[in-house]
Amino acid sequence: MNKLVVFALFLLIGAFLIECSTPIKLQLTRKEKLTEYITMKRKAMGSKYVSNTVVPLLGNETLIGEYYVDVYLGSNNQHFTTQLDTGSSDLAIPDTSCSTCGKHPDGPYDSSKSSDSDSISCSSNKVTCPKCTSSQCSYSIAYGDGSGFDASVYLDDMTFGGLKAQQYFGAITQEHAGQGQSGFEPYPVDGIMGFAYGKISEIGAPTVFETLVNDGQIDNVFSMCLNATGGYLTLGEAGTHHTGNFVYTPIVQEQFYTIYLDDMSVFGNSIGVSADTYNRFGTIVDSGTTLLILPNAAYSALEDTLKDSCGSNNLVGICGVSNFVNIFNGFCYQMTEQEVMEYPPIRFTFGKGNSQIDVSISPKSYLRQGYCSDPSYYALAIAKGGLLSPLILGDTFMQNFETVFDRANTRVGFAPVHGCY
Repeated sequence: MNKLVVFALFLLIGAFLIECSTPIKLQLTRKEKLTEYITMKRKAMGSKYVSNTVVPLLGNETLIGEYYVDVYLGSNNQHFTTQLDTGSSDLAIPDTSCSTCGKHPDGPYDSSKSSDSDSISCSSNKVTCPKCTSSQCSYSIAYGDGSGFDASVYLDDMTFGGLKAQQYFGAITQEHAGQGQSGFEPYPVDGIMGFAYGKISEIGAPTVFETLVNDGQIDNVFSMCLNATGGYLTLGEAGTHHTGNFVYTPIVQEQFYTIYLDDMSVFGNSIGVSADTYNRFGTIVDSGTTLLILPNAAYSALEDTLKDSCGSNNLVGICGVSNFVNIFNGFCYQMTEQEVMEYPPIRFTFGKGNSQIDVSISPKSYLRQGYCSDPSYYALAIAKGGLLSPLILGDTFMQNFETVFDRANTRVGFAPVHGCY
């Protein structure tokens, strides 16, 4: 589940390789290769559990398109993998009754095998019940890419990162694939675990993170670092996968992790877009979105600013090519590492007044291999949003930092990533 349709459109529409005129395609990988990848990563990261509060992340942004974690449900510890999504707030995994749920390494949730499983009735006052299906509380959810599911609500034992609690969740009875996808989640991933604020939960239930905080097991803060093959989630404190100190900017709306973006700049110059354009529909930090998603005006301004620099820079895919076939129009280019580094870092200025902070992302993070039909070619890991889309600081942005979500102090912090492997 990649939440924005623009990701699929970016990969599939109007895109051709410059030299061989073949369509850009996200590399389709056989399940055997994915299974081999999963096994390798689990072996490599198994020794890195340093405490119950440091949880390894599996996944990546090109082969799988998302990052995911292990969770166990039921008195019999049924194992599931779930996308870790700071842009939503519900936990959901496939139910045994689901005939449309795709094939995954794990079996579906079987409530009959857990002695502590409790199906939530429609009259329950513990959660909000949007629908009632056969006297059981249920709900439906749809994401921006067209994917979604219907689910029945349960309460059961949960083990996450070695911590145990009782958790409300959705058992998916029917799922819907998004555009360009074969299922709601890719083969290695069973479901989704939302880490945004519980107030946007479809059933008004605490998130997994909030449940652990409310139980007094961890403090109200977590951090994430992402890399090309996985990463780490640190619960209850800021992680240690960074250099220097965190710089913080306020959370301005406690639903998603919404922060205020004042400006973007390259080569030391603003791209000339107003703060109102960036923040009209919010600027959110979202691990569940693969790319950096910009408003149309900002996307065009970034393209124009880079083109204007061609007098003093040779940017492959921008300089010396027509607008129709440049890298901003979905075309891939072969580049050396030196040519990639000819592109500038993109600087983001967050906050207002004296509390502003500046952070930058490397061209290595926004020019990526793996999205094109020839995997040696580079594509732009930045895309336009829809008309009503927020600006989304997705994995393209987050891979540059260890990001701390300090909910106790209503702020998000960034520090240059280091040792996240």
